[in-house]
Amino acid sequence: MRLWKSFRPGTPTTVCPPIGPLLTGLPRLRSADAAVVASLERAFEVRSFAEGEILFLEQEPGDAAWLLAEGTVDVLRQVRGTRAERLAQLKAGDLFGVNAIIASGPRTASCVAVTPGWAYRLPGAASAALTGEAHLLWNECVLAVLQAQLRLASGTLGRAIGRPVPLVPKTAGTPASGRDLEALLRQSGFLEGLPAGLDLDSVELVIDEDTLRNPRRRSAGMSVS
Repeated sequence: MRLWKSFRPGTPTTVCPPIGPLLTGLPRLRSADAAVVASLERAFEVRSFAEGEILFLEQEPGDAAWLLAEGTVDVLRQVRGTRAERLAQLKAGDLFGVNAIIASGPRTASCVAVTPGWAYRLPGAASAALTGEAHLLWNECVLAVLQAQLRLASGTLGRAIGRPVPLVPKTAGTPASGRDLEALLRQSGFLEGLPAGLDLDSVELVIDEDTLRNPRRRSAGMSVS
């Protein structure tokens, strides 16, 4: 799969930015007290990455959420054969891959480093082990991020096919369902990560016509989580 241009290997030469300000920049955590932020800080693992490094790969099992601290990461999805398309480009402060810690299944897109940088990784087990207010606010944060991604993705899908959701035509008396929409969004790969506040017009749709017509179908080379 063609995922990136030629790259210069090497890890970042900078010191990893602290996670505290990144966490308090996320929805539902902006007003969190110091104890909650400290609990979340302890749950994350710091990771450095080189230019061109794969953080996670489409169709691999998803087991962690990621918070980008420094650098740039592309969200890519394989469409057919060796062709891969970029869905979005993530910057410092973006939370991505969160769907993996609330629903089992393979990754629906790949995340590949464009530059060297730093990220914080939260394993699913560490997320589940959070307690008290940290557990509550973190879950609310994850839901807020997923809600924003779904809103962006569904709007983009509707714009691409020239009509608002529900996205699947009603045929033979069977209405389009939320499950149909969910299948389309999963096929699109959007659930792995879209930057908060992204303009819908800048999001490229990467989904083929067969998937639009048959949202529950597992097409060759495409993943459904």
